[in-house]
Amino acid sequence: PPAGTTAMRFGGDGSVVVASKQEELNGKPLAQGTYTLEDDKLTLTYASGEMCEAGVEGVYTVVISKIGIRFTKVDDACERRAKMDGETWYRLK
Repeated sequence: PPAGTTAMRFGGDGSVVVASKQEELNGKPLAQGTYTLEDDKLTLTYASGEMCEAGVEGVYTVVISKIGIRFTKVDDACERRAKMDGETWYRLK
């Protein structure tokens, strides 16, 4: 089972929202921004929120499975976001 409660929603339009808990994604996000996925490289760029300075990109190699998504940091100057390096975040429906 997941060790934490942090939730991330990836929109089909390239948007991403991060919150402390799943139920806070719509009203109390920690960060909002955009993502791109090219092959196994995920680039996250937050435009607002308290997690990272706006516009700072983080690049991760990801493995996406039926269970969830595993993040491995390639380059990220945002220390708070980079804590997900080596973690697997579980998929919720």
